[in-house]
Amino acid sequence: MTRIRIQVLALVALSSTLTYAQQDNKKGYLTGSFETNTIYYKDDSKTKAESPEDHFGSNNYLKLDYYQGKFAVGVQLEAYEPVLVGYPTELEKAKLTNYYVSWADKDFSVTAGTFYEQFGSGLLFRSWEDRMLGLNNAVMGAFYLQLQEYCKVEGHLGNSTFWNGLFRHTSTWRRCKLLLI
Repeated sequence: MTRIRIQVLALVALSSTLTYAQQDNKKGYLTGSFETNTIYYKDDSKTKAESPEDHFGSNNYLKLDYYQGKFAVGVQLEAYEPVLVGYPTELEKAKLTNYYVSWADKDFSVTAGTFYEQFGSGLLFRSWEDRMLGLNNAVMGAFYLQLQEYCKVEGHLGNSTFWNGLFRHTSTWRRCKLLLI
């Protein structure tokens, strides 16, 4: 837990240093969200359902994003103390699961870290997070977007990830695509 706190503090300190160099002393702002899914379990004599040993389960998610001008940085911390019944038992303790650094202008955007994307309606490719299902298949890598008058150039380079208790990278690499509007 101490290691994660140090990483988050270092990321915030680094982002404020970088943004100070890029902006004319304009103040940034921090946004965040916290979600908890907590259940107290009881034995049910009618259905013969038995509760876990400690009668308690809790999945918690903390997301922080810092913005200053065209620059953004964000992290997501997940804590399972203990994990809810039905989720993979490998989910335990607190882990830094998502993080990114981004620069966005009027016609240009670049992101490094963890990001979500989908092609069209999502039939060919879609990355998303559904906390109630315990699913997070974000892309770990880089994302590039440039808009022209009649053309949109979008590039992805990274590994598709899958979070089901064990954060791992698959061997599938996303490449680039060119879209004409």
